[in-house]
Amino acid sequence: MENPGSYRKCRLKKESKFMNPTRRRRICLVFSLSLVAATSLSAATDLAVTTKPVGESDLTLSKCIPVKGKEIELRAKVRNAGKDPARNVSVAFSVTLPEGKVVNVGSDIVNVEAGNATQASVKWTPGGTGFYKFSVRVDPDNRIAESDKKNNTATWDFPVVFRELYFNKWGSNIKNLRYLTMSSTTDDSLLQYWNRRGSIRLKWYGGKLDLKEDEEAQRKRYIENLDKILAEGYDGIIIDEIGSYPGPEARELARRWSAILLAMRKKYPKMQLWIWNAGSLLPDMASAYRNAKAIVLLECYENWVTKAFHTHSFYDYFDQRISMSRHTDSIDLVGSSVASIMCLGVGPNHGGMAKEQIEDQVRYIKRHGPEMPGISFWGGNDKWSEALGGLDEFLDQLCLKYYIMPVVTIRPEWIWPSSYDPRAGQEVAVRIRVHNIGGMEARDVKVRLFARDLDTRQRRLIGQAKIPQIGCGSVEVKRSKPFKGTKEKHTPDIEWRDVHGISVPLGDLPASVQMNRRIVEMKWNPEKAGHYSLEVQIEPSKKFTLLDGYAEKQIVVQP
Repeated sequence: MENPGSYRKCRLKKESKFMNPTRRRRICLVFSLSLVAATSLSAATDLAVTTKPVGESDLTLSKCIPVKGKEIELRAKVRNAGKDPARNVSVAFSVTLPEGKVVNVGSDIVNVEAGNATQASVKWTPGGTGFYKFSVRVDPDNRIAESDKKNNTATWDFPVVFRELYFNKWGSNIKNLRYLTMSSTTDDSLLQYWNRRGSIRLKWYGGKLDLKEDEEAQRKRYIENLDKILAEGYDGIIIDEIGSYPGPEARELARRWSAILLAMRKKYPKMQLWIWNAGSLLPDMASAYRNAKAIVLLECYENWVTKAFHTHSFYDYFDQRISMSRHTDSIDLVGSSVASIMCLGVGPNHGGMAKEQIEDQVRYIKRHGPEMPGISFWGGNDKWSEALGGLDEFLDQLCLKYYIMPVVTIRPEWIWPSSYDPRAGQEVAVRIRVHNIGGMEARDVKVRLFARDLDTRQRRLIGQAKIPQIGCGSVEVKRSKPFKGTKEKHTPDIEWRDVHGISVPLGDLPASVQMNRRIVEMKWNPEKAGHYSLEVQIEPSKKFTLLDGYAEKQIVVQP
């Protein structure tokens, strides 16, 4: 389009030397006003992206919390607040890696109608765990005239973990929970919203069985309802109120539920199947859940249990559920969707729960059930959350602190002296195994070893070490050469392989190497006989969550 002021500009140049100063100023003013009018006409477009508030961010991921090595989609909802449509809008995507390097990952072309929004996206695969950022720039070449260019960029921070993590909250306005990976609802209008947020979408369904009802009719009814739920666009179903007390009735319920759940899984092998288990976790029900490849939320609400049973030892309820899920191999079956997750009561019922109580429960669960791939919360509303000073945001941070971030810990049973009753003057090699039970690799973990004389209470620093990295999960390692030994005669044919600093002996079978633990060794030479305590301390760091940073083991030094 020809610039409306171009003719006047040309004429002004030709005639300026023949004009008096007053007329020249008038013509310049007319020319300037015409340029402003032309700019206003061409800038009737206003493209924008934003990340505030969290629940309405224009930048989202196809998976709320990505897993390393698995492809995801980076998404940007581009808005046009102007009066004119925008055609062939370029949207550039870049990712900032944990070490700070910025990588361009592609671009998308979209059309955005006036007063509407259009989603742009690119595919990307994270190579490792850590905290990333992805940034979006709309119209990076400034090809489109706009009334405001300052709102064309936005950045979204997100974590990448080594395995699937599951976080759920029932009650209150859960849209402000940034790390909510699963939404359970009966409101079909929220389907598209949670799809955009990258969360698993499950429809709630009541799960009480009437043993007087015909068994075949029951199974058929559940399958028909599941058909409808999946046809509506949900990723799967979450069945509530399964559970009972031990006895003949419980065994019959377990048998019926096993048949129903297996029928569901057989018809829909890839659907999401979740269970709310009420009460204690019984062996038959745990086996039914595992066989149907279900994820189980183990309801354990202190405010309810204390009211009903006047208990003073609530954490025993955690122990029962953790122990049973571990003994039935349903706590976290590697390579399967089978998992057990504790669900805590956080609502105002029966006196409610303080933030400090909730965090202590999460720490206990993480300490005694570190395999559990997530945490769930039940109860509460917006007013209750506000009364506790932002409870929902606090729960969100617990998910980040104890499951997403690296979580470093030490226990007494991971301190191994080469002799438990050495003689005075004898050198003792002390091996210390430090674990990372979080979702990301831990870096720069500093460990110190002390020896305390239990008679004098004095302690002396024996040594210290820095572990550069503690990984996550496990890797399978195979031999580089064929096995030549004979199993029957136990002929050794050992091949040693170095796996990220760990020496691994390989025989005839592949080795599963646990990357989430590292061993350091220090030497101690006790000068005199007596009772000693070997004390291990891990230095706190902003790079990881320190769950238990102190442990000790007592040994006796002989004369």
